[in-house]
Amino acid sequence: MKLVLGILALVFVAATLLADYKWRQWLAARKLDRQSSGGADPPQRHHR
Repeated sequence: MKLVLGILALVFVAATLLADYKWRQWLAARKLDRQSSGGADPPQRHHR
């Protein structure tokens, strides 16, 4: 049982690290996209 929990914990940590890496990549790409566009885009409105 401890072995299964250990494996699940490792899988969870690996998935968390991968998600964080992908999130940071997405944020960096979005930031670069905004800089390259020169900020000419109008502010986005969120419909609620």
